[in-house]
This record gives sequence, structure tokens and C-alpha cells, in this order.
Amino acid sequence: MAKKYDNRAARWLRLVLLLPLPIIAFLLWRSGDETRRGLFESALSAAGTPATILPSKLYLPAHLPGAGFNMADTSQYYDKENLYVKIDGHDVAFFRFGFVSLTFAAYAGENGGALDVYAYRMDRRENALGVYAAERSDDRTNLSVAEAGYESGGALFFYCGPWYVQIIPSGGVAGLAAATREILDSLGRIIPVPAAPSAALAWFPAAGRVENSDGYFPDNAFGVDFIGDVFTTQYRAGGELITVFRQRSDSAVAMYDRYCNFLAANAEPEDAKNVAGVAVARYIDYGERIWLFTIDDSFIGLTGSAPEDDMKKLANELIAAGQREQTE
Repeated sequence: MAKKYDNRAARWLRLVLLLPLPIIAFLLWRSGDETRRGLFESALSAAGTPATILPSKLYLPAHLPGAGFNMADTSQYYDKENLYVKIDGHDVAFFRFGFVSLTFAAYAGENGGALDVYAYRMDRRENALGVYAAERSDDRTNLSVAEAGYESGGALFFYCGPWYVQIIPSGGVAGLAAATREILDSLGRIIPVPAAPSAALAWFPAAGRVENSDGYFPDNAFGVDFIGDVFTTQYRAGGELITVFRQRSDSAVAMYDRYCNFLAANAEPEDAKNVAGVAVARYIDYGERIWLFTIDDSFIGLTGSAPEDDMKKLANELIAAGQREQTE
């Protein structure tokens, strides 16, 4: 039988290899016990649910006891696939503004009055403003509700955060006004008002600004397919309305150049004007003045039939607002 030899070098090698195992096990336990941040966790989730992540359905009250109105059926919910069932022919207008869902409820009163509530959930606050502005009536009484609202023909309309809401009464009987106020109060508790005003809208100077005239175009602004993400508002000067718009992005200058080229071919160009050290391109289109300029990453414009001096005064204020922003 062959003689066996004790290989001490092999023993020491095995011992050296085994020694780190307890340390590795401890490190693995420690890493598993600590909170990890990676592909499946973000800073947002650690900080809580963002304000923009809101439910896509509203759970409206079944009764309006103060007015004596009750929900005629259960609430109805619609998404992109079946919105046409409720508003056939008008659904595409909502899709442009990032439609997510519609909550609908019909209420009936004891004296035959009826109240329909349409609560449209858009994908973001700007698009709720956009669809609200697109449907806003010129014949209206402005209301201090939510972010902006008005009454027209007995119906109430407002937007708040990503929600655009219509409250439409019918029947012309006593109690409808009380029912409208009651459902409005209920919605005020259900839909949270954003903690701060829209920074994009707050940028516009306050002097001369027309109440409840703000708007938003996600795309195809002013009839061209290369301008989008545009905020608008209106001013009254010299008895005329001036619409002001602003697009802020790293492509604002490119949009400005393309729009100037478009207007050069489709409107009547005028000589550029220097206003507060800024070159302002000017055009006339069907009797309306169009003034355009850029400041840093902003493309800004004014349109209207107001006198030139009023246009220049407002352009000065807009340029000052843009320059203040650069220094802040």
C-alpha cells in the first residue's frame, strides 16, 4: 500500500479561504437590513406621494341633503376606450389635453329638478387649464372657486389641479341653486387645491390683466404644428384686448425663428422695433398686430388690434419680467 503524506500546505490554503466567510456573511446581512435605493425605489417614493399622483376617479356624495337632491343612479366612470359613449363626437377634443377619465353623476330633486356633474381627470394641471380655456364661454360671470371658474347659463365650470368640472342644472325649479352650491362644496373637499399658484401663469405681469383669461396649448398653438407647451393670458389696453403668450424651453428660439418665417410668408411683415434693448419682430395679419421676441430661453408674443403705443408699453413690461427672471 502506498504511504500517505500529510500535505500541510493544502490545510493552510483551505484555512485561508474559509476565514473571510464569516465577514462576508455579516456584510450581506448588514446590506439586507439597510434601506436600499436603486431601480425599484426613488427619492419621490421616500418623500411621500407626489401631489400630481391623484386618483383617476371621484367618489361623489349619494345625497345632497341641504337641497333635497339624491343621486339618480350610481356614479359612472369612463376612460379613453368608452368616453364616446357619454360624449360622442366631443371626446377627441379631450384627448388632445391628456384625458385620463371621466366621473359622471346625475342628481334628481323632489320637484323635478336635475343636476349633472362631469368631472374630467386630465394627466396634469396644465392640460386641465387647457381644456377649461378651450371650452370657456365669453358670456360668463367669473367666480372665485378652485383655480378659476365661472357661471354661464346657470351652469358652473371650473378647473382645479388636473380636474376640469362641469355642473349642469336643468328643470328650472327651486332648489337647483342650493344643490349646485352643495355639490360645489363637496367637490371642494374632494379635489385638493394645489399648494402654490402656477409659476408659468404667475410670470405674467398683473397690471391690466383680464381676470380668468389664462390658457394653455399643449400643441398646435396658433394653427401651426411646431409650437406647443404655450401659456397665454389677456390684457385690456385702449379698449382693446391683447393676447400674450410665452413658451419657455431650450427650443424656444428655434420656434421663434420658424414662426417668423411662417408669418413672413403668410402675413404682412413690418420693420423690427427695438423695445428696451430687445429686437421685436412685427407683423400685421388681418388687421391684428403680432409682435414677437425672445429673452434667454423664452419665446414671447403679443397679438391684438390695440394701438401701437399700448403694444409697446405691454412689450416693455414683458421684457422687464423676462429680465427680472434672468437675475433671480
